[in-house]
Amino acid sequence: MKSKLSGCLIDFSPTLKLKLKDQIGTGSFSYVYSTNDPKYVVKMINASDPKSLLSYNSEKYAFQNIPKHQNIIECPAFKDSVPFKEVNYCCLVLEYCPKGSIITMMVDKKIAFEENQILQIFLDVLLGLHQMHSVKNPIAHRDLKGENVLLGEDGHFKLTDFGSISVRRYARVTPENREIIQEDIDKNTTPTIRAPEQCDLYSDFPITEKVDIWALGCLLYIMCFQKQPFETKLSTINCQYFMSATSKYSKSLLDLFPLIFVIDPRKRPNTAFLLRHFDQNFYSVSKGPMFLQEKQQQQQQQQPQVITTSSRESVRPKSPKSKAKEEKYILSFGEFGKGNRPSVFKRQNSDVRVRPSFKDKWQKYIKSLTTKTEAWILAALEESEEGPDQKYVRYLIIKAWQKPHKIKKFYTLIHKKYSKSQENTIITLKALIVLHDYLKKGPNDVYFQQGAASVSYPKDLVSSINQTWKANYENNLTSTRDKVRDLYTTNIIAEYGSVVNKKIELIHRYSKTIEGNYSIRPFLTNPENANNPLQINFIQDLLTYLQCLINLNRLILLQQNLWNIQCNLALSILDEEFCLISLLTHLIVIYKKSTNYSLSDIDKEESMSNLPAIEEKYFSCYEELRKLFEGAKRVEGLQLYHDIIPTLPRQTIQAIQSMPTFYNITGHYYAKDHLKTNKSISGLKIPLSYGELVKNINLEKIIGIEIFSIFFS
Repeated sequence: MKSKLSGCLIDFSPTLKLKLKDQIGTGSFSYVYSTNDPKYVVKMINASDPKSLLSYNSEKYAFQNIPKHQNIIECPAFKDSVPFKEVNYCCLVLEYCPKGSIITMMVDKKIAFEENQILQIFLDVLLGLHQMHSVKNPIAHRDLKGENVLLGEDGHFKLTDFGSISVRRYARVTPENREIIQEDIDKNTTPTIRAPEQCDLYSDFPITEKVDIWALGCLLYIMCFQKQPFETKLSTINCQYFMSATSKYSKSLLDLFPLIFVIDPRKRPNTAFLLRHFDQNFYSVSKGPMFLQEKQQQQQQQQPQVITTSSRESVRPKSPKSKAKEEKYILSFGEFGKGNRPSVFKRQNSDVRVRPSFKDKWQKYIKSLTTKTEAWILAALEESEEGPDQKYVRYLIIKAWQKPHKIKKFYTLIHKKYSKSQENTIITLKALIVLHDYLKKGPNDVYFQQGAASVSYPKDLVSSINQTWKANYENNLTSTRDKVRDLYTTNIIAEYGSVVNKKIELIHRYSKTIEGNYSIRPFLTNPENANNPLQINFIQDLLTYLQCLINLNRLILLQQNLWNIQCNLALSILDEEFCLISLLTHLIVIYKKSTNYSLSDIDKEESMSNLPAIEEKYFSCYEELRKLFEGAKRVEGLQLYHDIIPTLPRQTIQAIQSMPTFYNITGHYYAKDHLKTNKSISGLKIPLSYGELVKNINLEKIIGIEIFSIFFS
């Protein structure tokens, strides 16, 4: 349908100029137009209307703060001001989803979903919510209904319409804030999907992002029974909904309703819990997008199967029995419910193994005669399908502690090696693993180095890797010269680079409190007591980063491509996660204890408001990691490391939950008096500084470079 804005040309960037064509949709505050680029539509909002502008700013905030995800509609550009005929508009460029929403499919196309389709949609929406709820300041969608879930061209369902989002979390509703909260709920939420805590502001329940979990249950109910579960406010408050005794759906699906429809939001599951539950009960559901066109599905079925290899095996297909067993292991360890995602991720030329060339061996030999550091880097980044040789990585880390003036040389050499091979998948991935280990175990000096031409190490180097490979992934680039390049591994490199970047930012922020392996030696030896570990922001930032590590682990072992390197990377991430959860366990304990003292270095009001959310996030991460470690021990390729992969005790959560808070004991509470490296909580200790462990090592004595063994290895 033509309208007054049809034909308007909008310049979003030098590479993105879109011409509005037909009006294809309207919203409460917006108009949606098709464009000259079939991939995108433009959402136009009248900026002169305060409500419309507020909605636009909410959507803009969401797209700026939610990391890109296949279950979140993409917004590649936006513009705050587009004047047209004396009216000023804001606009968003959005991914076009011509197949419409869930409601469109059910009402207009009269599609009755089968159980496996319902579960696929449920999982896609849950993964999108998990992405929103996992950011540093969790984002609640607050308008999760069938109209706001669209089917993308890639076969994935995507959350859209973020005009009602909120980052506010109310620990309790008081007479002072009740009226404001009620007005906000009335303006930004749909009555039929409101949670009990939104319907009854006198219930003394907190209002958090868990309102989306309730709405997710409503969406699931509608897909199953084609009607709302709660018709009135009273039925919502009392959680009264009808379940037929003769339903056609499985018990596992029907059991989701009492799991989700829990009146007290503190007892209602979060997205992480539901993902674990889905993984345990529906792991065979998601074998890829179920809503692709039939032709696309046939093409995917014709794709070759992934063939895995090890250093002692010839390349051969796995038996159906072992393949099924292996698939189950990957599902339990990897991204929940997504064992075999689209075959576009399958590795090409999977029967080709990469081994170091004669030239590579000769280069290592020559370099070993001139400089140890460069020889170690060349050995660690050797172009083979084995992980980086940890012996040389350890040498590099020890040298960083014993000779800090050599750190800059390390970065210069690894930058040089990467620059020459930045299109090489194996070398780039290994370079990130080596950099990550260096940052994890090296002194804090490794985070603050200045190179030539104002290059900041390691930040600029890691950012360069991250941006290059993110662009490769988004542009679907695969190189014919790179035998092992595929989109799956490209995505691993992009996501890994992003996580390492976050670690650099974390240590930059808290370098006076922690080291890269989460030793608190800087805090204990810092007389200024800066960045006190009892600060709520410090614990929140650590938890947010831990969730990033967990998300990365879901991806790493989702498929087998460079399997030995992937396992090496997984071990490195597992090691960091264990160190971090150990420190967090001690921080949570001393934080809870400190609330009981009248004189402590905490803000009591802030603590009362944020402690429940922090505890919940910690418990969620702890339980995810506990199962992650257990699953890792069963994964082929990691079974050899069964004894060194840690085990998290089950009783830790219960012990922390039972601890009293806010008792108002008279006296002081100082973190330094209670953070002891020899103290154990359920067997978990604060990590020791790596520098303490290596300070007495005579590196020159133990190296004894064996030229011939390097050359002939």
